[in-house]
Amino acid sequence: MSAALRHLRDRAEHFTDAVEETGRHAASRASDYADTASSRLGDLWSEIEALVSRQQPKVGARARGYAHDAGDYAADLSDQLRSMTRNRPLVAIGVAVAATWLVTSLIRSSRH
Repeated sequence: MSAALRHLRDRAEHFTDAVEETGRHAASRASDYADTASSRLGDLWSEIEALVSRQQPKVGARARGYAHDAGDYAADLSDQLRSMTRNRPLVAIGVAVAATWLVTSLIRSSRH
């Protein structure tokens, strides 16, 4: 094999290693964002449950049920996001950005 081909192969291997490392880093960050989003959603549902319980005692039991179901849904979604980040890191990055935007929007609207 000529020196030029060895050089190209070495550069390709280096580039491949760099891309894989970047993908692992992105997947890790996306997983962290998914965990944070899940936690914040759980907190938000707890706040909604408390608010409804204070405002309308008759509706409180039903609302607590909905809040509990929503919390379960958020936990399931978090598990699915973790699985996806391992299998498809680039898609996970997009999901993490969307989840961050959603949680930020919800938090901003709850403060008004």
